Amino acid sequence: MLKDGAPFSVAAWNAMELNALISHAVQVLRRHVPTELLPDFDYLNELAIPGLRERLLREAGIPTVYTEMLSWQLSTPRQPP
Repeated sequence: MLKDGAPFSVAAWNAMELNALISHAVQVLRRHVPTELLPDFDYLNELAIPGLRERLLREAGIPTVYTEMLSWQLSTPRQPP
């Protein structure tokens, strides 16, 4: 529940294929978990479409939406061949 006019935050992601951790986790889940028990990963991926989250929030009645794209890189050690 939110107080009228109070600020809140929503964290979202980019396309799943751009996030190695998420894309690998989805691959593993799809191999080992029955499809009917999995979330709709395609819909979650669609939420990365520029402007869609903002439009959905406005349609839900949130009058002011401010977005900021953050990015960072994570270096991981290379695996031996």
